[in-house]
Order: sequence, then C-alpha cells, then structure tokens
Amino acid sequence: MNACLSWLIVILLKIIQNAASRQAPPQGFRYASYDVIIPRKLSPKYGEEEPQDVSYLLQIEGNPHVVFLRQRRSFIPKVFPVFTYDTAGILQVDHPFIKDDCFYHGFIQRKSSSRVTLSTCSGGLRGLLQIENKTYEIEPVQESSTFQHVVFRLEVEEGAVRMACGMTREKGATSSEDRHELMETLKITAE
Repeated sequence: MNACLSWLIVILLKIIQNAASRQAPPQGFRYASYDVIIPRKLSPKYGEEEPQDVSYLLQIEGNPHVVFLRQRRSFIPKVFPVFTYDTAGILQVDHPFIKDDCFYHGFIQRKSSSRVTLSTCSGGLRGLLQIENKTYEIEPVQESSTFQHVVFRLEVEEGAVRMACGMTREKGATSSEDRHELMETLKITAE
C-alpha cells in the first residue's frame, strides 16, 4: 500500500470517528473554503452493472466531477479490538461490530492523479477526495431531506509536520532500499 493511500485511510478513519460532531479539520490541515452540494448517483450502462461499483456526479468549486467508486471489502479486519481506559485507569477491550460493505475507493474521471476514499456507513458520503494538488473532505449535512453534502477544501497548515504511515519526513525512509524494507516490515506487521 503506498504512502498516499495509507494517509487517506488514516484520515478517513479519523473522519468516521468524529462523524457524530464536527470538531476540526484533520490534523495539519485547515478549512480553506466549502461548498454545499447534492451528489447525484449515476446509473450504470445497461449490462455493465456491478453491485460493488457506483458512480456519482459532484459539483466541486463549480466544476462537475464524475467519481468512480469500487466497494472495498475487508477494509477493516473482522477481529478489530478497541482498547480504552475507564475513569479508574483500567484497560477495557471491546470488539465492536463494524460494517464492511460501506467503504469505497476510486478515482475521478479524466483526472489521472486523483484518489477518492469514501464511506457510506453512516448515511451519505463521507471521506476524502484528492484532485490534482487539492484535497477535499466531504460529509453529509445532518438531517438534510435533499441529500445535501458539504465539501471542504483542505489546505496544509503553515509549519505542519507532514506524516506518512505515522513517520515524519525527517525520520522516514529516504532511499528506495529503506522504503522497500519499511514496506516489507509493514506487510509482516499487518499479517
């Protein structure tokens, strides 16, 4: 898994975690602007229906974008322990039920460097879109009867520490051999 995709996955999980209440942009970012939009689900061509594929038309900053998404099953492991501490400092372990049929990844039509990672777990579209050199966060408007969503354009905060897979650039791998070794270590850890 490349560093950008890892970054998008971590941010998506953070967005889902904060879904109940809008707190702040992801760490290291600030909101630069926003649009209120109504995503339009596109019908597949006759005979090309795939249940795990879906497309939407999104108007972002006044421009139409067709987003192609593919369902990503087994995104989160079946056994996913969540460790917390209660008020007395005692370790608590929970194994919550997490839906695995509501995570999608994809791209934007005619944007070769685009990446999209979205969740529909809590209703509506929630996640990140990377279009060329711009990053957007999308989330549904609470209690909207017309499927309204807010699309925030994110900008990197001045002086923010850039991270990939939890490592800062200063401490991260620098050579291709180091990167390969790191990726092999991450694969072993994930298994």
